[in-house]
Amino acid sequence: MKFCTLYVIRHGQSEANRDNICAGQMDSSLSELGVQQAKEAKQVLSKIHFDAVYSSDLQRASKTAAIISGKPVSPEHQLADLRERNSGKLQGGSNDKWIDLIKQFDEKYGTLPLEERWKHSYADYVEGNGPLYARFLKALQGIAREHAGKTVLVSTHAGCIRATLVKLGYAEETALPPRSFDNAAYIVLACDGQKLTLERVTGVHLARPSRSE
Repeated sequence: MKFCTLYVIRHGQSEANRDNICAGQMDSSLSELGVQQAKEAKQVLSKIHFDAVYSSDLQRASKTAAIISGKPVSPEHQLADLRERNSGKLQGGSNDKWIDLIKQFDEKYGTLPLEERWKHSYADYVEGNGPLYARFLKALQGIAREHAGKTVLVSTHAGCIRATLVKLGYAEETALPPRSFDNAAYIVLACDGQKLTLERVTGVHLARPSRSE
């Protein structure tokens, strides 16, 4: 099968991002800055011809894709599997509580191999990295099979992108904490319908892994 080239972009700043709120799968509109970031991404990607455009079904992602592509994302291309992590009862609360939960998880499981670590979740009400990556990968594989040999824009969320970068060996999980991947930054993946290959990364600010400090 021919490879599909996937430009996987994080949505522009949302109102929840601006206000330090853990949005998860809660809907949150783009902020004024988020709209501007999406417009800037449109300029950066202006020389790329996208044969198709997909997004999660959360408006911060679909609006970002619409600004970049110049038209709304069709309903059948707004996929729930491209959503951000389900953060359960943390959604709508302070993002600081989410960061504290991640620190506790790393203290408990951070030294385990990735596959073992991802068998656990941050809390019983939070979607773990294993299930998050599995559904995200499934969505990307489906898009790649549908658009073999084509170039596709995929607008999604930071949690999905960070999990992908960790899984593909770009960096350790502790080096990619929340806020380490910029709004409206993107990665480029090649996919043959099964395997993902990382081709380019933008907008990442690697942190020093906490367990090595």
